[in-house]
Amino acid sequence: MPKLMLNIEERIFLSAKELFNEKGYEQVNMKDISNRASIAVGTLYNYFSNKNDLYLSVLENSWNLTFKKLDKILDKDIDEKEKLETSVSLIYDEILYRRCMGIQVRKVKGLKADKSIENIERKIKKNIKMIFIDIKIKKQFEDDQNLLDKLVYTLLINLTMLIDLYPEDKEKNIEYLLKGLVVYFEQTI
Repeated sequence: MPKLMLNIEERIFLSAKELFNEKGYEQVNMKDISNRASIAVGTLYNYFSNKNDLYLSVLENSWNLTFKKLDKILDKDIDEKEKLETSVSLIYDEILYRRCMGIQVRKVKGLKADKSIENIERKIKKNIKMIFIDIKIKKQFEDDQNLLDKLVYTLLINLTMLIDLYPEDKEKNIEYLLKGLVVYFEQTI
């Protein structure tokens, strides 16, 4: 009689996420993940054909959870300043928790960055853009059709660098990020 395994996909995701965070993409193999998840390697391959697919699935799943949290903040009846501060703080915490996992997609040789990563990046940009969508932009920047995209990239790139370089300065890092963003907004946030 075959052994019944409950929550196997959840165990795979958790194990893979932990290992990718601990060791980085290049240092993890499917056997490591199967061992951590307490399943056979063959069982792991029944769910994911390779490490690349698993990594991108973990990354996308992780961001989807972040988007749900972000939606709750954006749906709250609070002023724009509080929404911005709370949203930036959430994204900071989420990226810190993932240990900037998404950055590895761009850095790792052999990690196939295909349409999957383009879709993940598009979702990230679309969802984070929602933070800024209702904030009035200063007149001098209104003509820049790409300003919201630039704000998203500015936030994400600076945030990951600050986490990497100054991990112990969370509050100062968030304050720095916010001050860098508000120069584009009409109202004082």
